[in-house]
Amino acid sequence: MIALGATAARSLLQRSATIRAMRGRPHVLDDGTVTFVTIHPSFLLRIRDEDDREHEFRTLVADLVRAKKVSGENKKSK
Repeated sequence: MIALGATAARSLLQRSATIRAMRGRPHVLDDGTVTFVTIHPSFLLRIRDEDDREHEFRTLVADLVRAKKVSGENKKSK
């Protein structure tokens, strides 16, 4: 599962969460579901600096790739 943005992260994790603190690593919910936290894609639209926007986009893609990899590993172990 991927939480896109802080609101989704707070809802899924049932606690206060910042993207910066939670991003880039898996979090396991009480029911065992592995969850990743990343930015909401609409955040990219609000970044004015092109280099910063490109960096955030690449980081978002890396987050999604990491989530896919972990998801595939979890399916193999079941």
